[in-house]
Amino acid sequence: MWILLLLVLKLEAAPPDWQILEPCWFREDLPYDADSFYLQLPDETVVHFRLYEVDAPETGHRLPDRVQAQARFFNLTPQQTIALGNEAKEFVAFCLRDQPLTIRTVWRRILSPDRSPRYAAHVETNWGDLGEILLELGFARPHGYKSPLHTTSYLLGKKAGGS
Repeated sequence: MWILLLLVLKLEAAPPDWQILEPCWFREDLPYDADSFYLQLPDETVVHFRLYEVDAPETGHRLPDRVQAQARFFNLTPQQTIALGNEAKEFVAFCLRDQPLTIRTVWRRILSPDRSPRYAAHVETNWGDLGEILLELGFARPHGYKSPLHTTSYLLGKKAGGS
């Protein structure tokens, strides 16, 4: 019985098959915000990605319920939240432009508000994991699609005084 239990636990804990893509390039000419953007893959295919585990403030009023939830989290007005979202968007463009990026994804398809396909991913820049950077700087809240890499849980433990 114990062997069966250990086998089940091992299967549940098995990480998905991550695909690592590099070098990838930011497509600033296509629509983006701080947590969702288009990247050109090594084979020159362009794909829409969404960061795992983070939610950056919206950059406009298109999703009023989400803006309200973000405003509550950041303790800001909706207008201040949108301004923060635009600042985060500018910061992300700075972090991603003109440098090769490394993408880690299991090709988990998620829908965007306009119903176009996106894929959840971790994006590694010259300065580190973009999602972690956004959280560290207060440009995002922990939220969204959970990653087996658990980057935000690591960060939140670190911020809470964990090791």
